[in-house]
Amino acid sequence: MSDEAPMTVPAVNGRPGFEYQHFSVGDSAEGSRIAKVEWYSYSGGFGSPSKEQCEANFRLILSAPELLAACVAALELLENPDADGIAADKVESVLRQVISKSKGQA
Repeated sequence: MSDEAPMTVPAVNGRPGFEYQHFSVGDSAEGSRIAKVEWYSYSGGFGSPSKEQCEANFRLILSAPELLAACVAALELLENPDADGIAADKVESVLRQVISKSKGQA
């Protein structure tokens, strides 16, 4: 995972300046990048979704494997009529943890 520092390019010869940042999952130098989320904003007032939205998308991508595992566990629990309260508490705990992580609260 990499989180590169934002880059700022000033306006030059009538071209608008812009800010740019990208977040990568995996190692792009080794060719194992899974996903890349980019944020950019031109001084002319246009660009990508907000930086906060791009960061939220990045957190969600990072949490995807854990979210899938939590959903599978929850579905197994719902399909098992003999599940006990301990199993339900464990699944609830896992779901709460992964939701917090995907929201950037963990």
